[in-house]
Amino acid sequence: MVYAIEINETIFPGAKLNSFGVILSTTLPLLFTVATVLFLIYLIWGGIDWIRSGNNKENTIKAQAKWRYAILGYIVMIVSLLLVKLLGFVTGIPFHL
Repeated sequence: MVYAIEINETIFPGAKLNSFGVILSTTLPLLFTVATVLFLIYLIWGGIDWIRSGNNKENTIKAQAKWRYAILGYIVMIVSLLLVKLLGFVTGIPFHL
């Protein structure tokens, strides 16, 4: 005799992840939070390097590059989030971000 157990959300929480939209809706806010923390850390690191550079032109340029790359990376993250929202709107896949 074969016994079967119904897999539902109360027994197995992973059953909530039943579509690609739900998986993205679950992971994207977490990734966006991590990206924001990394952005702030990189900005602070670049600021400290800028202060420590003194009159050294080469170190000042490197510190400014850290700021530029941090801001550029954050802008890319925001644009990608907006593209995912747009893609969800166009395809009808619900992304609850």
